[in-house]
Amino acid sequence: MKISPFNLDLSYVDLIFEVTRKCNMQCPHCIRGEAQNVNISKKVIDSVLSQIGSVSVFTVSGGEPLLNLRAINYILNQMNERGVFFQEFWFATNGTILTKGVEDLIRNLYYCATDKDISGIRVSIDPYHEDIINRWKWEDLKETLNYRDGIDINFEMRGAPEPRYLISDGRAKDNYYSERKPKPSLYLCE
Repeated sequence: MKISPFNLDLSYVDLIFEVTRKCNMQCPHCIRGEAQNVNISKKVIDSVLSQIGSVSVFTVSGGEPLLNLRAINYILNQMNERGVFFQEFWFATNGTILTKGVEDLIRNLYYCATDKDISGIRVSIDPYHEDIINRWKWEDLKETLNYRDGIDINFEMRGAPEPRYLISDGRAKDNYYSERKPKPSLYLCE
């Protein structure tokens, strides 16, 4: 029997939106493979949110998710309008994009989360990247948000694990050996 998302209780789920396949880097350990000029559509966002009750962990991913701030903000606005609340949020970034829009997004995510203490952002600093120029700007942003706004988000300045712990998919599958395979997921859209 084929399982349909319409046959499942989708309240209090972990929800991941891949908001873009675009990326401004070509990391050899990337599980996504080659970047694509593709962004999530409002139609897909609306379709998924129409099937969701509340959310435990709200995650945005990509490509580089901060290349599509418009979609992330649209998701947040739609969640708010539909009364879809999330406990915590999480996203990883390669750290190369740090604009006022990103600062506003982090503030918005923080205020929307019902359990702010366990929300987090990972800025990739690892052996696969050159030390990113914006690393210190991210650390300054964390201090600014904490002291000016009282926002205490878990900023992790780290990245991918050593090769044997990488997920064997995308470019990582071609460039490194690992026994970790991607976990199956339930997709609420094509």
